[in-house]
Amino acid sequence: MRFLKWGEAAFDQELLGYVESFVKPGNTVWDIGANVGEFTIAAAHRAVNGRVLAVEADPVLAGLLQRSLNESRNSDLSVDLLCAAVADHGGIGRFRIAARGRAANALEGLEGSTQMGGARLCAFVALVTLDDLLVQSGDPAVVKIDVEGAEMLVLQGGKALLTKVRPLLVVEVSSTNRTEVAAQLQRADYALFDAETSISAGEIDVCAFNTLAVPREKLAVLFSSA
Repeated sequence: MRFLKWGEAAFDQELLGYVESFVKPGNTVWDIGANVGEFTIAAAHRAVNGRVLAVEADPVLAGLLQRSLNESRNSDLSVDLLCAAVADHGGIGRFRIAARGRAANALEGLEGSTQMGGARLCAFVALVTLDDLLVQSGDPAVVKIDVEGAEMLVLQGGKALLTKVRPLLVVEVSSTNRTEVAAQLQRADYALFDAETSISAGEIDVCAFNTLAVPREKLAVLFSSA
């Protein structure tokens, strides 16, 4: 794939698979917890004539993503980058920078990943909600969420998104939140699937590590294109 600067093997194959399966030309796509932008950049290349909103709370990771966007092969992509954390309310929060690897960063007060290894520092971060983002961005067709234990906070701040816009969701769900996240999405009339298997394997009742959530009214279209 022409936009993978370091070769396809250097990138998360599951993320690339989600892009190939679910992102279509013209889509607006949100990447919540964008990290260094693997999903963001792949989605932007795929969503020709669409737009990607990348949200990343860590200014260092956001800076690396911006550098990737500045590369000549990516400079014409339609990507908006917001350095903020998504939660259940707007304002100011505190963000823990992981001692082991910045991909495990987490909002203060959340358990976070076992890969965190403690926090090297804790910094202030701007907080926004998914519904706040609707005011500034077009309605997304696909939303990817990878927020290291903050899944419930993110979804609780997206009531309008889930009830009115109803995008397809790809969510990494921590082991401590899987029952609660499943219940939240099922209340919004989403069907859940293990994103790492074929949808033909059937629905799941409790979230998998990587969960595909599909509005029930869109299931027929998804199955017809699978």
